[in-house]
Amino acid sequence: MSALSKLAEPAIRSVADFIKSFSDKTFYHASVNPDIKEFNPNSPRSNVDGDVVEEEPRGATYFTSSPDYANKILEAQITNSRFKQPQSAGDGSTIYPVKLKLDYIFDPNNVEDLERLRDAYGPKYYDREIGFTHDYQEDFLNTDETALQTWATLENEGVQDALKDAGFRGYLVGDEPGTVGLFNPDEGDVRSIFAKFDPAKSKSGEILASVPAATLTGYGALEAINGQSSD
Repeated sequence: MSALSKLAEPAIRSVADFIKSFSDKTFYHASVNPDIKEFNPNSPRSNVDGDVVEEEPRGATYFTSSPDYANKILEAQITNSRFKQPQSAGDGSTIYPVKLKLDYIFDPNNVEDLERLRDAYGPKYYDREIGFTHDYQEDFLNTDETALQTWATLENEGVQDALKDAGFRGYLVGDEPGTVGLFNPDEGDVRSIFAKFDPAKSKSGEILASVPAATLTGYGALEAINGQSSD
């Protein structure tokens, strides 16, 4: 069977197109950094004082649709021995509510997505190193193969490179509640729920990238901007 074509991202032509390109659902990112303006999937992990505690980047920034899970992650970061305890509960820690672009996200339970990954990875090496995850011709998913459900496998450099080559901009993490990892949060795939979505900044990594105040001339323009709900 011939290889599947690479995924292609449609152009953003209007404010409405830009808003619709993001998820209806709100996701959350927990961090001991209280002042994130742009998510960088390749930045080393730091503690609350900014000291690097993990040199190796993960290659993706993680978000969860579960507020409870986000809180658990934050609690773990604060109390974990790798991080220094803030002076009081809540200091130096934030949960960021955001909207995500989810159109090109790898789903390990989707046979077509698995085949795209296999083609990009190389069938011979995929079968040997990852295993028999599916049969594309028979539309069969091997539910006994769980390797690609875990963040540890999805953070493998070779797997991430193949996912990017296949056109994916992130992946679902099966072993964590409602979790997605994004390769390109710094290229416009994330917006704060408090942002005013500006298509002119569609490739900006700034999570609050918004329509410039200088463009708001007259009541009609201001009312139009205020009507751009992040929901």
